[in-house]
Amino acid sequence: MNGPMQSNMEDRIAKLESESEELEKYRKFWEVQWPETLRMFRSAQRGLVVGAVIALGVAVWHLKRLGESVQATEDAAKRQLVSSLVTEYASPDMGKAMRELHRFSEKCLRSGVSRAAAEFIRQVSEGTGDELDDWRRLTYRYFHKVRLFAEDGVIDSSLLAHIFKPVAVRFVVEVLQPLTEAHGDRITGVDYDRATFEFFESL
Repeated sequence: MNGPMQSNMEDRIAKLESESEELEKYRKFWEVQWPETLRMFRSAQRGLVVGAVIALGVAVWHLKRLGESVQATEDAAKRQLVSSLVTEYASPDMGKAMRELHRFSEKCLRSGVSRAAAEFIRQVSEGTGDELDDWRRLTYRYFHKVRLFAEDGVIDSSLLAHIFKPVAVRFVVEVLQPLTEAHGDRITGVDYDRATFEFFESL
């Protein structure tokens, strides 16, 4: 083999030898660099895991603090509500309304009227019992509101037993209930919900 063909073959052999040398360089490079690259990858992977765990812990801590903050806000709102109910119950207007309605019922009994409710309806019908009816509405709306708050769980029913002494419970059941039911039957035709009276009767 001589001439151009021999020259061509030598060039191809030289090219293959050069490519083999390049491949050998890459092989030696990756023998050194691959373990280091793998180590860096694993280190980065561990860093991501640790970072994720820390982030999760921070998120849980913030959620816990948020829950505590919400609970504290709810507790404060409940305390404020109870305080406002106590203040309203102890107000001069409420005290006068309960006192005057109780006196009216007692006076009817002493006068020989069998039912204070009947006298109440007579006076309201004749226009002389407007003030009595105002007192009745004021007290009924208040005790009805208290019952709704308790049933909705906004305030603790057991707490109400400490706020409203037996005298208040007797007022609701023995004075307010007969007047309110008679007003519904004879004046407005409204069938008042007995739940409020039954609730206080159970305290």
